[in-house]
Amino acid sequence: MKSHKDAVIQALSRSNGERSIARYLKRNPYLVLRAFGDFGNHGNYVLAEFGLGKAFCADFVIIQGYSTGWRVDFVELEPVVDPLFNKDRTPTKRLRLAQKQIADWREYERTDGPSLRRQLADATKKGDLIKHCSDLGDPCTMSNQRLRDPESFVRYCHHIVIGRRELLTRQGQRLRSRSFADDYIDIATYDRIIDVAEEFDTG
Repeated sequence: MKSHKDAVIQALSRSNGERSIARYLKRNPYLVLRAFGDFGNHGNYVLAEFGLGKAFCADFVIIQGYSTGWRVDFVELEPVVDPLFNKDRTPTKRLRLAQKQIADWREYERTDGPSLRRQLADATKKGDLIKHCSDLGDPCTMSNQRLRDPESFVRYCHHIVIGRRELLTRQGQRLRSRSFADDYIDIATYDRIIDVAEEFDTG
């Protein structure tokens, strides 16, 4: 039987872009949850190809409930083979486009927050890939924090997955860290998913 790690590496090897690995992750949503979520103890949901309104789409969304409210992580997949930074230390075109996309998502979160909450709550009932909480009705924490309630606290987080670790120089690592410090955008390589798959194999 093929290990999780080998299966992820094989999916990555078939991906010049990101579609092959996206299909694999859709079939294995716990890898997405472990790599980019925080395991809320009041319910966990993973959605694929989630539309924010009619203009935007996130490859994956993780929704997690806590006693204090909700955390929502949007994950954008970019090509496996693309580098993160140019030689002049500027983000590559694909990374810049992904950062622009997250800026658009954040604007939508600010201007259409109640609508976004309703979309997320509805999507958990019919699109949740984990299925543990989907049959429990409207998403609600044990402390009665309802996802669609505009008074409930929601923290939005954003992730870009692009390239491989071997493409990152030490300077590139510093630039990636600076991006998180300045813009609160987590930029990860696909090796994070390999690491998580290996944890599943050994744990």
